[in-house]
Amino acid sequence: MNRGLLISTGIGCGVLCSYCPQASIGTAYKQFGGPSRMSFDVFKQCVDKLPSDVTVDFTGYYEPFLNPSCTQMILYAHEIGLPVRLSTTVMGLTATQVEQFKHIPFAKFAVHLPDTKELTRIIVDDTYLDALQKLIDSDISNIAFHVHEGEDGPEAVHKTVATLLSKHGLEPENRWINTRAGNIEISGRSTPERLVGELALCPRIYQSVLMPSGDVALCCMDWTLEHVLGNLLESDYDALYEGPVFQHVLRGQEDDSIDILCRTCEVARTKKQVLLEKFIVESQAKRAEHMSREPS
Repeated sequence: MNRGLLISTGIGCGVLCSYCPQASIGTAYKQFGGPSRMSFDVFKQCVDKLPSDVTVDFTGYYEPFLNPSCTQMILYAHEIGLPVRLSTTVMGLTATQVEQFKHIPFAKFAVHLPDTKELTRIIVDDTYLDALQKLIDSDISNIAFHVHEGEDGPEAVHKTVATLLSKHGLEPENRWINTRAGNIEISGRSTPERLVGELALCPRIYQSVLMPSGDVALCCMDWTLEHVLGNLLESDYDALYEGPVFQHVLRGQEDDSIDILCRTCEVARTKKQVLLEKFIVESQAKRAEHMSREPS
């Protein structure tokens, strides 16, 4: 099981993508009384407790670079030998910052692009374009670009950005928007039906989210903070997964009478669904192999 700690460098993201439930996380976070931005000191105290195989993943409920300390955090995580991943809209990032961290062997560096309908609310100005150009030119390891699809189908990348990518032979991936476990409404799509039966264990429950307060939420789909595992300033990392909240989530994987977030999440699957999907894939592969052997 790949373990990771997602770093939400703040709460109350100013990018305000139309499909991001910022109101939900903002309301839920108030109960913890924490700061809106993570300090470097809090970050350092928490990541110093991580086992060496835990990936530090700058994403979560907030655009990482809207926190001015983000670059310092990235450099520190790499300096102490932890694997680093990052997902960004490039908002808050400058070409100078890219120069500072471009040498890091990122496990993944995901760039979320603006679209023609401004679903992402990314501001495409000179600072943005300079930073994006620097990312492209710097040959950053494992960098990839994507745009989210809207309710009417695949959205085109913002024209200026599309032209820049095209010059470098880069083609972004299209990704579907989901309801974030029922936390937002998407026109033309129904709320996820509650899954019944034993669930296949989702890897995301071992990729929890560190918030500026030091509190750790179950995963990146927990926008209402239903399952807060504990506080990493007050405990060690393993204790988060030995505590009552995580044990409750594990019981809920098997017992569908227990209400957990996973039951209404598009990412989750029942064991029956996984077996059926596997059977379909294997059947299609066997059919394709059989047809390839038939004489033309």
